[in-house]
Amino acid sequence: MGDLKNGTYKVYTRGVDKGGITGTGKSATFHIDKAKPVFTKFVIKESTNTNTYSDSEPVLEYSVKDDNFYCVQVSVNNGSYKSLSDDKESEDEEISGLVSGQANTIKVRAVDKAGNVSDVKSFTYYYDEDAPVISASINPNTNSEKMDNSEKKPVLKYTISDKTLKSYEVELNGEKINVNGSSGEVELKNVEEGENNISITATDKAGNGEEQELTYYRDTVTPEAGYVKVIPKTGFFNTSNKLPIVYWSGFSDDNLSEIQIKINDGEYKTLGLDSSGEGKLQGVDFSKDGKYTLTVRAVDKGGMFQKR
Repeated sequence: MGDLKNGTYKVYTRGVDKGGITGTGKSATFHIDKAKPVFTKFVIKESTNTNTYSDSEPVLEYSVKDDNFYCVQVSVNNGSYKSLSDDKESEDEEISGLVSGQANTIKVRAVDKAGNVSDVKSFTYYYDEDAPVISASINPNTNSEKMDNSEKKPVLKYTISDKTLKSYEVELNGEKINVNGSSGEVELKNVEEGENNISITATDKAGNGEEQELTYYRDTVTPEAGYVKVIPKTGFFNTSNKLPIVYWSGFSDDNLSEIQIKINDGEYKTLGLDSSGEGKLQGVDFSKDGKYTLTVRAVDKGGMFQKR
């Protein structure tokens, strides 16, 4: 039939015998398509590069010219081609299957019903959907009820992990402190008495951000001594058969933990939790007649104390 051009053809066939008698004819239709599809529009909605990643997968706007169009296919990172869409044109076709935190190689092609394949459209897309990961701790470990009374400065240990890390910052009480590298240890030199707030922030090239906050509590100030009175008042010539009541006041500390009492050389026990108050002692502590020495002290949350 020769070299047929692109188009639709109809073929008729019939049988003829030696007597010239013809049989019933049959027809068949077939198509010739040697032309490959052509992208008349191909636009990636968001531009990326080595310094600017995206946290969204790429969205493609395209249009294909082909009378026998079949589908648009995509290959990600040299994987096998998979169908992306069976529409000849689209304004928002999202490409999935990318690897986060790296440059992704993407190839797009159009295929028609005859198996003709368009020229491949290739591009690199820089993609990162994951926020930085921050791990940090302070030595010594403190809380609002257990403060640090050491003269040594606390040490911050930190690690910031992200494949496309762009920037990071460490602040102590709102002031930036210098750190070397995205991981390491740094001495916190300008800590204050009481509560100290440490903030670590990190951002990657896609704009994903993460923040971690830590708190360090410090108390190196000794509580101010207060006033203590014991009733009934006793002496060498003035003993008593009543259990003593201890009154105290004026013990001052911003981080006061408790008021303690020690009888003779015994262990300190909790007498109260406020800077002023009263407490009646127990008979079990005065099982024998004689002289008893009472020592009262204030203890703060850093373990510092002042006694009377």
